[in-house]
Amino acid sequence: MKMLSRVLVLVTLICSYTINAQTVDEIIDNYFENTGGVENWEKIEGVKMNAKVNQGGMEIPIEIVQLKSGKMMTTINFQGQS
Repeated sequence: MKMLSRVLVLVTLICSYTINAQTVDEIIDNYFENTGGVENWEKIEGVKMNAKVNQGGMEIPIEIVQLKSGKMMTTINFQGQS
């Protein structure tokens, strides 16, 4: 009997937790609101990423640019040459 009541309490807690969960749309809307709004995200034309790869004791800088149109450029500087 004790075990059954514990299981029922556990099931009740799990069900009540899922009832209060956020929907995907709420999470996405909250993210856009906290990062400047959808209008500002639509103004972005591209993304630029800089990275460094450590290979064999050498540090190789990499720059990746991706545009809204889908174009992408990767620049790798290796031994002074791009």
